[in-house]
Amino acid sequence: MKGAVKVWGPDPGGRLSAAVLLGAAVCCLAMIAVQVSWIDYARQSRRESEAEGSRDSESEGSRDSESEGGWISGSGAGSAQPGAGIPEPGSADMGEAAARYALRFLGTPYVWGGDSLTEGVDCSGFVMSVYQYFQISLPRSAKEDREAGYEVDGLENAQPGDLICYDNPEHVAIYLGEGRIVHATLSEGVCISGVDFGEISTVRRIF
Repeated sequence: MKGAVKVWGPDPGGRLSAAVLLGAAVCCLAMIAVQVSWIDYARQSRRESEAEGSRDSESEGSRDSESEGGWISGSGAGSAQPGAGIPEPGSADMGEAAARYALRFLGTPYVWGGDSLTEGVDCSGFVMSVYQYFQISLPRSAKEDREAGYEVDGLENAQPGDLICYDNPEHVAIYLGEGRIVHATLSEGVCISGVDFGEISTVRRIF
């Protein structure tokens, strides 16, 4: 009949339905593959970012203890093993090495009677523990430190690593050069200050 609408009958054998299901399955698999690819890409990007951050941290750490303007500067907690890579005994580099090492512990809290460079120190415990790393034994009190090593003829002849001993208050610090010291104080813990922190009684060189 002209103009009649043709109505499709049942799909013989279900071939049409099977084709539709197969097409849908292929689409699903393709979407899953795309998602997996993006997950892999994200993981790889994160690994590369973490590796780059690690390299940046190592590079920054290598600059922590550079000398600026004639005095030793630096920061960051130390983790090297005692005695590792130290200068020869009596070397002119010993004092500078000690000053650099001391600066790794900036921010360590003040603890009366303490001698842990990471958990807490007092002034003499700090000095003693820094030089203990260089296999040098120092007294345990600021008063006794006044007799350690030998006397330097005036602050103008002091070098990085020398001990600056004070009368008022009774105190001991490590000289950094250019009028600066690193020491443990009651208010700030291990910190950098001016050498005029108190009344200087003597400057001692122990290397």
